[in-house]
Amino acid sequence: MKKLSVLAILLLAFLAACSSNEEGTTKKADTTTKEVTTEETGVQKESKEVTIDKPFNVITSINPEKATELKMTVSNFEIVQGKSTVQEDNDKYDYAQFDVAIENIGEIEALETVVANYSFKFYNENGVEIEENNYIEQNLQGMTYNEASVRPGGKNEGTIIIPIPKGSEPAEMVYLSNWMSIMGSHEYYFKLK
Repeated sequence: MKKLSVLAILLLAFLAACSSNEEGTTKKADTTTKEVTTEETGVQKESKEVTIDKPFNVITSINPEKATELKMTVSNFEIVQGKSTVQEDNDKYDYAQFDVAIENIGEIEALETVVANYSFKFYNENGVEIEENNYIEQNLQGMTYNEASVRPGGKNEGTIIIPIPKGSEPAEMVYLSNWMSIMGSHEYYFKLK
């Protein structure tokens, strides 16, 4: 019976720790930052408004031991048509196309997954996520960004193209600095409208 009581107490403590989050908001000159800290891990996640065509700094991971810092610029955002070599794709999709330039200004290597098609999400004016189709990437013409690890001092740049349903009108684009992490990711969001 004692084992059952101890197990129940541990389960309740775990559930309480999982459900508690602290939020704070900090305003800066031209950006808004929201930090979220979980008591269980002590990890801070950042949600920050950034601007198209203006460089901003990115922390690549919420785990300080694996994080490096990038200077990133997203520019020339537009919705275009006809980017696939497969006509069926062009009938179903428009394409979010934009240029990305990164420079590793940190002290450790940034992994190739730090910037990829999967790093970006789109939302409409009602805040509803717009479904993307990153599975037709091999059919896209004009995609020049090469997913590659970047050593400290290194740079990478190119054009990213992401298929979205035809007629979609993104109002916001969100960049996730570590979209593969089970611990979560910092978010950097762009207002498009």
